[in-house]
Amino acid sequence: MSAKIIEVNEENLDKYGLFCRKSYMREEGNKQKVDWLKNQIKAGLRYHQLLVHERGKLNSRGFIEYIPGEFTWRGISAKGWMSIICLWVTGKAKEQGHGSGLLNKAIEDAHEKNMYGVVAMAADKQGWLPSPDIYEKNGFERVDEYEPYFSLYVKRFDKDAPNPKFNQNFNENLKEYGEGITILYTHQCPHIKNMIDEIKEFADKNNLLLSLKLLESAEDVQKYAVHPYGVFSVILNEKLITYKPGMRKETLGRLKENL
Repeated sequence: MSAKIIEVNEENLDKYGLFCRKSYMREEGNKQKVDWLKNQIKAGLRYHQLLVHERGKLNSRGFIEYIPGEFTWRGISAKGWMSIICLWVTGKAKEQGHGSGLLNKAIEDAHEKNMYGVVAMAADKQGWLPSPDIYEKNGFERVDEYEPYFSLYVKRFDKDAPNPKFNQNFNENLKEYGEGITILYTHQCPHIKNMIDEIKEFADKNNLLLSLKLLESAEDVQKYAVHPYGVFSVILNEKLITYKPGMRKETLGRLKENL
């Protein structure tokens, strides 16, 4: 199974599209992601897709998205580090070394830019992020934890560099949101728009107050996020329900349980 990794940028984005929801490029969530991506490329974001030859054609089977830490959209303090936002490999392409290949793109870029190294969030199977395995086998070390199942890993180039860390303002931020449902969201993930629509319908059916807060910048995420995932959170009566933008049934189920 031959494969290649290509950098997606403003010049070839129309040709390759996004990895996520590739069949829905004309829908609003994907359009929002495309606009977000183009804007973040100017801040140093890089987006690489894994293309695998299957049945005579190239199919997208993974991607990595990363950005200098001072502009990260995760709830971490990581200035001077290259911050991985997303890393995914799917289907038969898993366990073929492609995840490491994508990861090496971030490592190479961080070296070229003379950064401290690369930082990434990991989680167990419930966390909707890569497991620690991919990072540990590529020489990353754990430097911070956030209960119940998140870890922060670094590939260090400078032994004297300050460790990145999870932000400490999540619980205080959570107290700012009162009765009803509050959604903190960005345009980083194309799944978010559909999830918001589902929650709007749920709120209407249950006569719940719904408030939406768009986090328009990486600075907003650092200031207002209630969870390390950063780009999406659903809050009900001051309780965090989910941060996973692609888990419709799980989210609606948790909302019902907590009414």
